[in-house]
Amino acid sequence: MKNKKPKNNSGYVMLLTTIIFMMVSIVIIFGLSTPTLQQIFSSRDIWSAKQSYYLSEAGAEDVVYRLKDSVMNANVGVTETLSLDGYSEVTQISDTVSGKTVSSLSNQNGYKKNIEAELTQGSGVSFNYGILTGNGGFKMTGGSKVIGNIYSNGDIVGGSGVHITGTAVAASGSKILGDGGDYLYIGSSSKDMAWAKNISNVSVTGSLYCQIGSNNDNHKACNVTKGIPDSIPMAVTDDNINQWKSEALIGGTYNGDFTVDSNGDIVGPRKITGDLTVKGGGTLMVTGTLWVVGNIDLTGGGKIKLSPSLGKNSSIIVTDGYVDVGGGSSFDGSGTAGSYPVVVTTSICSATSHCHNNNSAISLSGGAGSVVLIAPYGDVNIDGGSGARSVMANSVSLSGGATITYDSGLANPSFSSGPSGGWVVSGWRELEN
Repeated sequence: MKNKKPKNNSGYVMLLTTIIFMMVSIVIIFGLSTPTLQQIFSSRDIWSAKQSYYLSEAGAEDVVYRLKDSVMNANVGVTETLSLDGYSEVTQISDTVSGKTVSSLSNQNGYKKNIEAELTQGSGVSFNYGILTGNGGFKMTGGSKVIGNIYSNGDIVGGSGVHITGTAVAASGSKILGDGGDYLYIGSSSKDMAWAKNISNVSVTGSLYCQIGSNNDNHKACNVTKGIPDSIPMAVTDDNINQWKSEALIGGTYNGDFTVDSNGDIVGPRKITGDLTVKGGGTLMVTGTLWVVGNIDLTGGGKIKLSPSLGKNSSIIVTDGYVDVGGGSSFDGSGTAGSYPVVVTTSICSATSHCHNNNSAISLSGGAGSVVLIAPYGDVNIDGGSGARSVMANSVSLSGGATITYDSGLANPSFSSGPSGGWVVSGWRELEN
């Protein structure tokens, strides 16, 4: 009987070995690649979460900045959208008992981030406009100019050669009108608007919000979506004025008229029971809040200047009489940017007929300089190339090349004493989603 030769299984063994090797290799490769893939996915998720967080932060910061530092809060809507790198966030603004809440929500790849900021109104004052008027309204003629925004509770009227470089708003049933058939030019960019119930003879670079319009440049029709703007109160109240008077009393009282000649003088804080007069060549250095019971007259190049020691702070000069500045006379800050004298009068001139020589509450001709002027109950008249940084009054008239040049820092001023105004951030946090 012949012996059978054993079968050769080497091919099967090699195939099996190859399969086992491949399986082991796959397991090893999968084991090595899984952490890497997990790291990639994790990094992508972390990046999406960070993008969502920073976009939400950016939206909140943008709106808060515009509320705090914008010269025209009316340009900030109840809902704002910010888009970056193909993604967007939505910011909601709501009123609260103490101020406003700004809530910014971003959602990138399912990662929601919600930032909330709380704002409260500072207890001082802030100046958000180049011009703010009461029911007496605002009129400009003779090449005058406002570099900034205007909010008026009365009519805004402008004639030939005048220009408002920012936004103009006339509240309630008031009008914005070009005078004598000439256009009133408003704005310097597409964001600047004209907004009132009735707008006629106006050329505006941005939107025209009105209910009634006629003879406007380029036949621009009224956009009726914003309705009619509401009246707003003066930023300076009787409580503010009484507080400043109390601050002036800290330095004592000077009885009688206070006159400054070419020798100059230094004063403040102080109450002056009579008139304050600064004559030609004289300079009064102010070191604190002043309260003048009488009138303030600057003539022949006389100057009132804040002390350099005040630095970036502004200071208040309040009077119960009228203010008359002429002949190259001026008000100046401390020399540090953002420092301004703020001149406040409680006078009702020329709302009455018995004011001396028919004076306005504040009259400027050929001077003034870097000053904020406030006459909540009276009229302000500026002409002859005079200028100021901001004006708040029952009514304001500009003529003869007068120019108001607004400084956005006035929205959050710093005073030598007492609290400052503007919106204050009282809270900032990320909400759980």
